[in-house]
Amino acid sequence: MAMIDVDARHHAALERQAAERKQEEDERVTAWAFIWTQFAFKMASVAVLLYWIGPGEFAYIVGATTWPWLVIPGIALAGPIGYRLRLRRMRKRREELRRAEFHVGDQPPRIVTKG
Repeated sequence: MAMIDVDARHHAALERQAAERKQEEDERVTAWAFIWTQFAFKMASVAVLLYWIGPGEFAYIVGATTWPWLVIPGIALAGPIGYRLRLRRMRKRREELRRAEFHVGDQPPRIVTKG
């Protein structure tokens, strides 16, 4: 009898975890849909402003109203972009050092110096 209760409680706990996981996934999808919808409407409003006002005033108005939509993604993307650039640079440096040490490849060894 006790084994059946344990199995039932275990099954109920697994179902609750699955339901919570699905709810979190649904919330994430909803949040991203909301953000992309806001972004689309912001870009549409920029297009309308560009159509209705002159180019001289356009820069000031868009600069005052749109800067968070440009700065915040720029800050958010700076980390991954910087990481990838550093990764590529370090891999290139490692390959140069390997080539210089083991004379790998068809090119003569190149001495890597700092400075």
